[in-house]
Amino acid sequence: MFEIKKLHFKTTTSTQDEALKQLPLPENTLLVVTADYQTDGRGRLKRKWVAEPGTSLLVTFAFKTKDPYSLTQLLAVTLANLLEKKGFRPQIKWPNDLLINGKKLGGILAELKDDTILLGLGLNVNQEEIDINRPATSLRQESERNYSPTDLLNELLPQWTEALTTYNSQSIAPFLSLYKRLLAHKPGESVTINNERLVFEKINNDGSLSASGRRFYSGDISY
Repeated sequence: MFEIKKLHFKTTTSTQDEALKQLPLPENTLLVVTADYQTDGRGRLKRKWVAEPGTSLLVTFAFKTKDPYSLTQLLAVTLANLLEKKGFRPQIKWPNDLLINGKKLGGILAELKDDTILLGLGLNVNQEEIDINRPATSLRQESERNYSPTDLLNELLPQWTEALTTYNSQSIAPFLSLYKRLLAHKPGESVTINNERLVFEKINNDGSLSASGRRFYSGDISY
């Protein structure tokens, strides 16, 4: 079990930056850093994460791990499972983007510092409009009601710690069935991976992706 340490900021450059300042962490500590607003939020592939104050769930989870490789997928499937129970129909774009109706709802950034993983999660919650250069949505847009980012985190946290406990003994295997069911792309579909057009085949038992006879452990996928 984890001892949970929480830090909250009204405004910060990013929750990842604040989590980095807390390293090194004690064993079995789960650091949870949240913010209402980030002045320099970032996502995967050096993309900016832009959100008005209070409209998103902005959180970094940091903890020591010996098996960091599928943790972004674990967080994605745990959050998607929570949203599904709330009546949404989320999908996962490999490896860890969350979609609804083909539009981006959230994403996860992973940074590894020695034996510590920092997982930065950004989830669009109460935005009425999202000004980015690709289709995006929010929980408000999909449901016509507001949600509390704090309440969402409080619901996610026990499910996340339970998932981590299982992962520490069994890795990603117990979660792959749900992950595959929630996957936005299906076997035989044409996808673009790292700007190359390929045919998606399957998700392997370690969470990697197979396409056109090749195996990918990371990358950016589009349609």
